Amino acid sequence: MKSYKMLGTFAIVAIFTAAFGLAAQPSRTVEVKKGERSAECIACTKSCADCALQCDMCFAHCSAAVAQGKQEHAITSQLCVDCADCCKLASTFTARMSPLSPEACECCAKCCIKCAEACGKFPDDKQMADCAKSCRECAASCQAMLKSIAAK
Repeated sequence: MKSYKMLGTFAIVAIFTAAFGLAAQPSRTVEVKKGERSAECIACTKSCADCALQCDMCFAHCSAAVAQGKQEHAITSQLCVDCADCCKLASTFTARMSPLSPEACECCAKCCIKCAEACGKFPDDKQMADCAKSCRECAASCQAMLKSIAAK
């Protein structure tokens, strides 16, 4: 359990470091003007970071449910942890305006849609419902950022 806490702490520090511009800026960006982040880019970064945290919490919730014999949570457990990792990557890439940000956000949107569908099958479970909602919002935010990039 300590390793999960340490990993979670590291992930949070990495996300916030990237989100607040403390990470190194690459020479190429996905934005029209270097250093300027669009509203969609900022919203995407925050949404991905929030979703990563929500998915990590849901992973812990699902893992506990599986340990209690609720095998129907085995798939959601795996989807949540994978989605969290993808969201962390997309958040970090978008925050530092990586040229790979569009690819990361496209993957993130797909992962979030799958995770939302799986977690959404448990609407009476608050943790699962919150995860599904966060994943849907993140997917929409990633898709909006991708559209804004394509329009430039």
